Amino acid sequence: YKYVTISDKKLDETIYHVLKTTPTIGLAIMTGKLKTLGIRVPRQRVRDSYSRVLVAVGNPFRRRIQRRMYCVRAPLS
Repeated sequence: YKYVTISDKKLDETIYHVLKTTPTIGLAIMTGKLKTLGIRVPRQRVRDSYSRVLVAVGNPFRRRIQRRMYCVRAPLS
């Protein structure tokens, strides 16, 4: 595939606007959204820009998943 020449600042701005409209979007969906906008860049650049913008936005949905403790009386019960 042929990659588009785009500055880091412009990529950050585009990702920022996408995150403002859909704040719970993940990295894989973000890559697809950028492709639909005609911005085809390497995955590493999207990952770097995404992490920079998340720090600036302060995404509240990026939290650790709470796991329950598995506890039974005896093994295999």
